[in-house]
Amino acid sequence: MEQTDIFYSITNIKALEESIKQVKEGKVIIKTMEELEKMENE
Repeated sequence: MEQTDIFYSITNIKALEESIKQVKEGKVIIKTMEELEKMENE
């Protein structure tokens, strides 16, 4: 039985395309490690 790489599954490709679209539209959130650690401790 041939095993296919799940990276190339339709579901994953659609998710990647949506992520690329969001980046191109500037819909990203950037946090520093310090900000993430602060959020973790809240």
